[in-house]
Amino acid sequence: MGFNNRGFHSGCPCKDCEHRTMTCHGVCTKYSEWKKQEDEKKKARDADRERFNTMSDAKKKAIWRKMRYSRQNPKNNHREG
Repeated sequence: MGFNNRGFHSGCPCKDCEHRTMTCHGVCTKYSEWKKQEDEKKKARDADRERFNTMSDAKKKAIWRKMRYSRQNPKNNHREG
């Protein structure tokens, strides 16, 4: 699965298009309309994420640090011998 694969058909009009070429995104009206809708959805999703993001950056960093260092076993920080 690719990094940009949502696991389902996202509604892009390019899928199974018989007129598809390497350079059609610049001139295809179906694609440009779909892209505008997708961009609006992304902006709304990003706004929701920002609105519900109530944790400070310092707190996020502290949690990250705690998780990172808790994975290390403090008893095995030195070599025996």
